[in-house]
Amino acid sequence: MDAATIARDCRTAGIALSAMNVPLDGRRVKDRLRGGEPAFSVLARAAVCGRSLSD
Repeated sequence: MDAATIARDCRTAGIALSAMNVPLDGRRVKDRLRGGEPAFSVLARAAVCGRSLSD
């Protein structure tokens, strides 16, 4: 997945740029996204962990 697609998906899901370094289950948000995990999946994982990824 290219950077433009990841950025678009993050905007759609409401994931802020400032959340890219937030660790979720041992991996940062940006690493999960670059690895192909869908933005809404990352958002759901954050909710389960009690983390907010929006500004």
